[in-house]
Amino acid sequence: VIRDNTITGDGRQGITFLGATSATVAGNTIEDKEWGITTGEGIVVESAADGSTFEPTIEGNTVSGTVNAAINLVGGSPMLVDNVLDGGAIGLSLTRSSGSVSGADVSGFAVGVMVSNGEPTLTDNSITGNGRGLSIIGNPTLTLSGNTICDNELNVYSDRDGTLDTSGNEVCEDGASAE
Repeated sequence: VIRDNTITGDGRQGITFLGATSATVAGNTIEDKEWGITTGEGIVVESAADGSTFEPTIEGNTVSGTVNAAINLVGGSPMLVDNVLDGGAIGLSLTRSSGSVSGADVSGFAVGVMVSNGEPTLTDNSITGNGRGLSIIGNPTLTLSGNTICDNELNVYSDRDGTLDTSGNEVCEDGASAE
């Protein structure tokens, strides 16, 4: 459990887990790091190489001023709740992840949320004021509900064929504000 810390200044990572099977990261403030919470950088969380399930809880953290990703998750089934991510290259990166993200406020990034493969669920998040709001890479099975994706230069980007079901979400025209 990593709770209620302030991590600032020069250095590569804020909080990193490699090969863990469980973790709780809650109430932390991470500023001016290369990576915020990550599996190798920032808040980085990566599932174990032996294939065991990794189900971290990442709740109520504030991550700002990251060079790379504020939260970088690789594999597992993380639960992210009520995190505030502000400024950097990527707000939230989900790679081969089947977790859930709810109540996040993601703004000020080149890419707000990037999803690459996996089966994540995004519910009731605000993804605004980014270059790309939601970027879909590869072929994830993505479930969206109650999200606001507005005020981004490009609100939704996908490199896959077909359409993305955004019903039940507020997705504005590119560059437009929510009403």
